[in-house]
Amino acid sequence: MLLKIPTNSVEIDREICNRSFFKFCAYLSPDFYTPDRTHLVELCDTLQSFYERRLLKPDGETPYTNLAISIPPRLGKSRTLELFSIWVFGRNPSEKIMTVSYNETLSVEFSKAVRDKIQTPQSAAMRTVSDIFPDLKIKQGSGAAHMWAIDGQHLSYLGGSPTGTLTGIGASVLIIDDLIKNAIEALNERILSEHWLFYTNTLRQRLEEGHIKIVNFTRWATNDLIG
Repeated sequence: MLLKIPTNSVEIDREICNRSFFKFCAYLSPDFYTPDRTHLVELCDTLQSFYERRLLKPDGETPYTNLAISIPPRLGKSRTLELFSIWVFGRNPSEKIMTVSYNETLSVEFSKAVRDKIQTPQSAAMRTVSDIFPDLKIKQGSGAAHMWAIDGQHLSYLGGSPTGTLTGIGASVLIIDDLIKNAIEALNERILSEHWLFYTNTLRQRLEEGHIKIVNFTRWATNDLIG
């Protein structure tokens, strides 16, 4: 087998960022993703191990397919999941990612953040996704705010909420991000029950074989979706 060795700084950056999700985050946001922020290092490494099916159950053979993340607000967990979605598409453009947040506004903002970072053209003045994944592009004519495709794919990404419509795409990667808005919702048994029904009756029906699920939000109640 012929091993290709990177020969310049661009190729080296691409090789490093392909191999390490944390390095990818640090490349794009070096002031935020610093080695001393150990919770971000651990979060990135855990997400990468989870995606690569290296997080194994006690039998030492079966990979986990469900990951729950519970970190206090304003510590970068949603930002990291946005970059994770991009990194996943860079590694495998045929993945289908579905993200769900507590309302349509938040889900659209998440979707636009991922889409817009992919669409940002290369520039000498700033680091961009296209520096690392030059072939990763949004399919022309499919750049809606909440639903779009990677070039060469039929449909790649869908963002939604419990009150919206999730149709037209199966998911190989499901990300539930901030499903509970605040402590008031967390103490409302009816809302928590609706979240569970939405998860079991709607979301799980959209999952493809071999999927993984990530649930990410601040814990407000013991019987929330993580609980």
